[in-house]
Amino acid sequence: MLKTMAANKLYTVLVSVTVTLVAAGVFFQLFAQSIRNLQNDLADDMFELLEFAANDVFSILVPLNEYEFTECSEDNLRIMESALFNAAYAKQIMFYQDDIGLCSTVSGIFAEPVVSPPADFVSLVNGAEIWINREVELDFTGEILSTIVIKLGNYSTMTDPGFFTLQNTGPFTWEFFFRDTGAPTNWKHISGTRGVYQVANTLHDSADNSLTYFEACDEMRLNLCLALRSSTSVLANEYAKIIALLALCSLAIGNIGAYWFNAYLRGRQSIASRLIHGFDNNAYYWLYQPIVDMETKSVIGCEILSRFADHYGQAMPDDYLPELRKAEYTSKFTRLMIKSALVELEHCRDLPDNFKVCLNIFPADIISGQIEDIIAMAEIRQSRFSLTLEITEEEYLDEISTQNRLENIHKTGLSISIDDFGTGYSNLTQLKKLNCSYLKVDRSYIADLEEEPIRSSLIPHIINMADQLDMTVIAEGIETFEQQVILVGLGIKNGQGGYFGAPMTLPELVNQLKNRNQADTAHAVILDS
Repeated sequence: MLKTMAANKLYTVLVSVTVTLVAAGVFFQLFAQSIRNLQNDLADDMFELLEFAANDVFSILVPLNEYEFTECSEDNLRIMESALFNAAYAKQIMFYQDDIGLCSTVSGIFAEPVVSPPADFVSLVNGAEIWINREVELDFTGEILSTIVIKLGNYSTMTDPGFFTLQNTGPFTWEFFFRDTGAPTNWKHISGTRGVYQVANTLHDSADNSLTYFEACDEMRLNLCLALRSSTSVLANEYAKIIALLALCSLAIGNIGAYWFNAYLRGRQSIASRLIHGFDNNAYYWLYQPIVDMETKSVIGCEILSRFADHYGQAMPDDYLPELRKAEYTSKFTRLMIKSALVELEHCRDLPDNFKVCLNIFPADIISGQIEDIIAMAEIRQSRFSLTLEITEEEYLDEISTQNRLENIHKTGLSISIDDFGTGYSNLTQLKKLNCSYLKVDRSYIADLEEEPIRSSLIPHIINMADQLDMTVIAEGIETFEQQVILVGLGIKNGQGGYFGAPMTLPELVNQLKNRNQADTAHAVILDS
């Protein structure tokens, strides 16, 4: 039992730790998913802003090219200014002829044509040329700023990178940048915090995004990317309360899991549960207590006694037999006893034919009628032994239907014995109705023979009652020589108890039977001589 308790504690601790870790793992995944959702939401916000800007730019450039101007005329400048007036992101429009800048909405017609350097990137979607961080004048102040220049056909727009700004980025610092898909090391900062982007040696689709680093690109249009970076300590500080709450929840779930597991173990280890599982686990086994002719000291029979032991330990009959009655497993138990214990005795050729074998039957099976199926079993019908069914006293055995079933038992050739007589409801009238062959005096009367003369004085009355009904009396629980002597003197011939042998295995019973027979033979030889 102590080992079982220690094992239970160990299992409970393991379950608690396991459930806590599993819960923590689930919560971590949920937390990680919320971080990833934040990363994706920030990327969506940036690319949504980028989409608006791109749509704004191309909604200017495409219509302008449809005019097919070949020079920087007043009409051309007027249309360019009109287009710029309606723009949300474009800050300047420039007109080109053969890739030479001739005029813009800020400077008008250039005194000197502007030769553009090679573009940083050419869009694969519409062939637009893109320059990142190209320095130009964006307004009439003459201030030179780094801009994003997008050229389509004969026109280009300049956009302030400051428009591409993220708000409420939580624990992340961010960087918006251009990256050449053909050469990942060729990249240029646009906005945000410089140095956030981690240069990868492979293309973006193999970049290792994590909780502390995230990267995404709008490669289909402008090949602009967003990088987000944080650190474990920053995340821990930012979400300290949430992490603490999740840790407490994990511990709580672990404790709840341990509680339910402990309850499950208690249920599994409860006597009722153990008894039910015992039918499949061979937990029931059988011992045999000799029944002795106290005058000749010869073993004339035995009583089959059940025992129970599983990996949780042993259970006493006084504990599990009532539970079998409550669970209504009495018939199943009796069938198991017959198919195992009685069959084991039948196979033992050292036991003589007509050897008296007593089997305990639950009164509930007689009352319910299941006894009819039990006595119809082949093991009962074909037995070579003198079988006696022992039943304890019950007030409901007085019912007519029950008496009819007892009569059917007699008709099959089986004997009936009242077990533990003197502790129940039986009286002379009821004993007549039950028509029993044997009456077993309860061990409590035998134990009081030497110390309680008043109680032991009832034994002669029991014997007298049995004689009137032509019943044989068997005394149970004989533990001393003195008790045997008194009982023989009172006229009781048969007895069983520790004095003659405690419940034992079949080999031990056979050994005792042989020793007793050898002793009887030796005694007969001495008498003959």
